[in-house]
Amino acid sequence: MSKGALDRFVYIHGHVLSDKSSLSSKWYRRISTKSGSIILLILPILCSLPIAICNLLQAHMAVANNKLYVNGYDELKNTLKKLGKDKRIFVFFYGSKDNQGHSWCPYCVEVEKPVEKTVEYLLPSNGIFIGCSVGDRSSWKDSNCSFRKDPQLRLTNIPTLVEWGTSKRLTENQLLDSDMIKILFEED
Repeated sequence: MSKGALDRFVYIHGHVLSDKSSLSSKWYRRISTKSGSIILLILPILCSLPIAICNLLQAHMAVANNKLYVNGYDELKNTLKKLGKDKRIFVFFYGSKDNQGHSWCPYCVEVEKPVEKTVEYLLPSNGIFIGCSVGDRSSWKDSNCSFRKDPQLRLTNIPTLVEWGTSKRLTENQLLDSDMIKILFEED
């Protein structure tokens, strides 16, 4: 491509984006080098910004196949308000995870995979599974922890799996028993 063509067009991933004359200078910057000019585009960064925001939001609330993952009490309550009354909601409470994806709670680490596998097969078509992080160890152990104080939750142990709006609840080692989890998912 000639230098003149480079001056007129901006390329992104091999495609002509626009005639540079129609672009504001804030979208690109020319850097002169010994071998010619290089045009650095800011536009690709701006185009990828919505994707980055979506990825960030998914870290807090990922939705896949009727599964949601929320972080903390307030996020759980807001999510529950948004869900329809016709849904059966199952909430799995666990200790927050570190950068490697491991919870500080050893029981949570032990039961997480068996619970998720069992839920895959048992979640009814009108069911929603919510994985909810209760926070770090000190937040969970605090006597004023919202999860402990909420009259509807009254969590005392993690990990815990509940069917929201019912008295059905399994904790700790009970979650290693797939038959007990099956009973929790049965309709009354």
